[in-house]
Amino acid sequence: MDALRVIVAESNEAVRMKPYIVIVHKDENSAYGMTFPDAPGCFSAADEIDDLFAMASEALELWGEGMREDGQPIPEPRGLGALWESLYPLHE
Repeated sequence: MDALRVIVAESNEAVRMKPYIVIVHKDENSAYGMTFPDAPGCFSAADEIDDLFAMASEALELWGEGMREDGQPIPEPRGLGALWESLYPLHE
């Protein structure tokens, strides 16, 4: 994996929640892939790094619409510290 980035994406929804964290990954000769740890089933891709925020925002909006249409609750996103701890728990 050439690059791994964590960015924060916000939806343009009227009711704002905490921002969702998106993990961006890119392998050689591929588009930038995006996954949202706190938005199950939400993912996107962008060919250009400049398109990451727009594509992430669009993906979150469509995911949120689908969740509401299906009558599913939209999970509240964790902050970066809580997400990091869940991925890399501290051992005593």
